Amino acid sequence: PCRRAAAKSNWVIMVRSGETDQPPKMSLMDHASDFDKVPKPSGIKKKVDRQTGMIRYDNEQQFKEDLKRDKQFREYAEKHGLKLDSRGFLINQDGQRFYSDLDLYDVFDAATGQQVRLGSGRTQEEGLEYRSKLDQLINIMYDLGIDYALIQHGADRQWVKHKPKEERITVFLPDGRVQILPDYAAVSEYIARVQRGEWR
Repeated sequence: PCRRAAAKSNWVIMVRSGETDQPPKMSLMDHASDFDKVPKPSGIKKKVDRQTGMIRYDNEQQFKEDLKRDKQFREYAEKHGLKLDSRGFLINQDGQRFYSDLDLYDVFDAATGQQVRLGSGRTQEEGLEYRSKLDQLINIMYDLGIDYALIQHGADRQWVKHKPKEERITVFLPDGRVQILPDYAAVSEYIARVQRGEWR
């Protein structure tokens, strides 16, 4: 979906891949479109397991503690029949596991080098047109409802409260290539190149 979106829109799409001091997180693209897995909805706050890229508990007690502590999670769990399977993975009433949603970092127009504005959190209307276009291209399970959107948040670098940090960024290019930028210095240098029209 990300490659298709970059090609169809002629955009450079950047997504967050995980902190540099942590092992690489298994990509959601390893799970997207699997019949037995769905994106992690907003009602589930728990982070995915980095080795598997899915929500997994060490034991039943941890799961029960999360249910007790988080009202929104408890309500979602009751509505969708959440439980743990034999390996500790969280599953819904259909037996589907949950994998991470997609964290956007930034998006640029490959032709002009300009940032594609997707909203900064200042107003709900800001960046609505381009965000809608991106959602249609990437959220391949959109018909199932907003809970199953691969993208659930705006672009982190455009967020009014954004703070630079050391993290890997995956870049999807209009020509189908995918690049991994290892740290903040590499990200900053690459963005400068994109803005000069040198993303190739």
